[in-house]
Amino acid sequence: MAVQKVLALNSNNQPQQYTPLQASAGSGSAGAIPALNAAGLIDETMLPEALATTILASEAIAAGAMVNVWDNSGTLNVRNANATDTTKPCNGWAPSAIGSSSTGQINFGGINPSVALGAFTVANIGQQVFLSTVSGGVVAASNAFSSGNLVQSLGTIVGVGATVSVAFIPEIVAVF
Repeated sequence: MAVQKVLALNSNNQPQQYTPLQASAGSGSAGAIPALNAAGLIDETMLPEALATTILASEAIAAGAMVNVWDNSGTLNVRNANATDTTKPCNGWAPSAIGSSSTGQINFGGINPSVALGAFTVANIGQQVFLSTVSGGVVAASNAFSSGNLVQSLGTIVGVGATVSVAFIPEIVAVF
């Protein structure tokens, strides 16, 4: 469907047709009227960026890995989250790989589209996922843990393809 037009007053105070924008071009689009895109949604370019920051990695982190932000002797660092105990709870995810002693972006919300496929299938869409006890910021399909383990829900699977997409909403459920 074509974008519906609206009437607006031009600089001479005369009515003129105006076509709302389906995507933002950044600050040049300030004040523009938005229109839904072909999917019937507001385009991602018109939404605020995910809450994110750049942090120094204390170990290598894979793209899509769930991470733990921590104080390393007064310096903010990030490392792979792990549910083996309570020392590395997940509080973010890495949208791209980060080398050890390098800085990289860490997101604190949104959809993580880069979770490793592992044993997940399309049948898992809608399923809650948990932080794993496996090293590397891995996502687990179940909360089957042992004594001393952290049980942390990471969110819900919203897509499965070459990778898994998880709506990231972390919450600590319990400590075994």
